[in-house]
Amino acid sequence: MVKQKWKVTIDEKVHEVGYKCVPIIGKTELTVDGFTFAVCGKPFGLGLVRREPIIVGDTQAILDVKRGGRAELIVRDGEVVELK
Repeated sequence: MVKQKWKVTIDEKVHEVGYKCVPIIGKTELTVDGFTFAVCGKPFGLGLVRREPIIVGDTQAILDVKRGGRAELIVRDGEVVELK
């Protein structure tokens, strides 16, 4: 299972994004500012990648899932810091 969290600052507002994934079965949950939702889709296995568009605050972001299930959060007009 892969778990990651990010702190995103957009226009001086701070948002928290969480990502939890079981790559082999494709079960993925995202949490944005305390609201959790499942990402529907086919299992994508360990070797496949995908991009999921999400909304953070009022801004569109991309969750870029890499090989092995780890992800990068991309926000055009904001600062993203991955939390440990």
